[in-house]
Amino acid sequence: MSFTHIAFADETNYNRGAFPGIALVSMEKTAVSPLRHQYQNILDETRVDEFKWSRLHSAKRRFAALKMIELTLECLQNKQMRLDILTWDIQDKRHRVLKPDRIANLQRMYYHLFRNVLQARWPDTAVWQLCPDEHTAVAWQTLHDYLDNNAIIEFKQTFQINQIVQCDSDKEPFIQLADLFVGMASYSRACYEKIRLWQKEPEAAKESLSHSDLERCQIIHSLNQHCKRKRLGVSLATHKGLRTMNPAKPLNFWWYIPQHDSDKAPQRP
Repeated sequence: MSFTHIAFADETNYNRGAFPGIALVSMEKTAVSPLRHQYQNILDETRVDEFKWSRLHSAKRRFAALKMIELTLECLQNKQMRLDILTWDIQDKRHRVLKPDRIANLQRMYYHLFRNVLQARWPDTAVWQLCPDEHTAVAWQTLHDYLDNNAIIEFKQTFQINQIVQCDSDKEPFIQLADLFVGMASYSRACYEKIRLWQKEPEAAKESLSHSDLERCQIIHSLNQHCKRKRLGVSLATHKGLRTMNPAKPLNFWWYIPQHDSDKAPQRP
């Protein structure tokens, strides 16, 4: 059976930083080509060869990010796609374990995200193609090479996955879009006080923040303002970081919270 829906994924800070995250951009197969063309036009017009949150240190890249955000919010409101971003706190009780296995934990977080998006937010009849960034810590190619393995078959059947195709981020605008949103999600939690300083005391912020921080603060502030006007249910100040309390919303900044006392991150031997 061919796929009917497609999901693009990227991750950040899985092995460093306080707030790792994953972003999943999901849509019907028929929406991919026309939307990809619109995002590529933005990159071409702003002369950005590849958008990466880690390279955000110029007005040119900020303009690209702002245009991508505006297009994305329009697509979300038109129900052309979903954007779900899962972040977690490596300092919470789940992750305070000896010898944490961050790659195994990342795989578990992907599982949680797939279950809550592919299964819960799209029709049961959807058949998926997964397109993760090829520069990833998860061994997606291993999964694809050993499809006869019972565990892999069960994984694919559980989420109705037809195939897994790793993508080169510099050739796929949707991977760059995922990079932008997961970058904003992680930064908003890790550096919330910088954002507040920029909002409340812009002159002081110019003196104390890096150029990259200043660009990022402007982008997150703009996203927050757009979300408020469009009533997308995204908050920034309430929880000191981008967060959506209603996961059914098309833009879902989801904070993973330990489910019970035995919910512990995996450990290395």
